[in-house]
Amino acid sequence: MHTELATPRLICLLGMHRSGTSYLAGALSDAGLFLGDRNQTGSPFNAKGNQENQRIVIFHETVLKAAGGSWDAPPDRIRWETRHRERAMQLAAAYPADRLCGFKDPRTLLHWHEWQTLPIHWQPVGIFRHPQACAASLQTRDGMPASKAIALWHTYNQHLLTAWQAHPFPLVDFDQPAIALQHDVQRVANWLGLSATSKIAFFEPALRHTTTRTDTRTDTAAERLHRQLQDAAESFWTLPEATTDSN
Repeated sequence: MHTELATPRLICLLGMHRSGTSYLAGALSDAGLFLGDRNQTGSPFNAKGNQENQRIVIFHETVLKAAGGSWDAPPDRIRWETRHRERAMQLAAAYPADRLCGFKDPRTLLHWHEWQTLPIHWQPVGIFRHPQACAASLQTRDGMPASKAIALWHTYNQHLLTAWQAHPFPLVDFDQPAIALQHDVQRVANWLGLSATSKIAFFEPALRHTTTRTDTRTDTAAERLHRQLQDAAESFWTLPEATTDSN
């Protein structure tokens, strides 16, 4: 059992690309989560910016490339060397210890087994989206073939479910109607100990460019995984972990 160092408690926002991670980061920032140096420059695919710390993004992608992969072609295995662990600790230590901090990069899911071995007080929060909606968004933004997009969705979200099964944490379903979505994020913010009086106003309908999905239940691996994530999201609030905030 490792001993945690004097680093800030970090909220790690986990989720697949094009699945609402930028919304989750921005909404929790509205509630008081400090995201530090983040990208808030809008783009056609992210009107309010992707909310990412570019130093962490570069670190993640550099390690992926060294392992022969990338964000859209994840390697079979990622192993951090000592220098990677040292760099990760530097990145974490850059956040101030006097407030609740967090960061978001979808690539974190590919590195999560390494991040969580560091002597840092982690608290993950996740978000997910229907595989067809995510795939349609990736096709629009990157021209990614549907089959590749669905396979990529499955890889990332299997990591998300595996992380949740090891130590349950709040999960948000990005496909919900706006009112329900904002209610769930406010509940997460309260559980994290963020200001309950802060108004979470980050969401706008335009943030969801693609809503394509199916209401027909099929038995594909992606559909089964999606239902497991939905069940996990609902069940978390009945678990002992949900009765006490994460402070």
